[in-house]
Amino acid sequence: MSTSDILAAAEQLLAEILIKYSDSPLNASDMEDDLQRFLQVVQESPEERSGFAAMFIDMLSGRSRSPEWLVAYCMRALRWPEVRAAAETEIQKKLPLTLSDARDVLTAYEDEWTGSDLFTRMK
Repeated sequence: MSTSDILAAAEQLLAEILIKYSDSPLNASDMEDDLQRFLQVVQESPEERSGFAAMFIDMLSGRSRSPEWLVAYCMRALRWPEVRAAAETEIQKKLPLTLSDARDVLTAYEDEWTGSDLFTRMK
């Protein structure tokens, strides 16, 4: 698969997840299989890191939509510093639209993550 094909496939998967979980609030654990599928696509394409990082940062900043917990779930496994920096920037901005998600992402980098109670693969 080419670079554009991998990122396009990831965007399509993201769109499917957004449709599937359009109702919020929801039970976060119900999403785990789909969050894991997205994470797997990212992990299997290390050559696309910059494209995926930009995607995660766009989600954090509110420039693109994100399923609840997706960025935090992925960053729990990936721990990319550029996404952490973006979360810190969003927290400093104190914008209601992005503040909660940014906090969730930052806690994913900590040893004790609140999300680990919600997802069996992250315990």
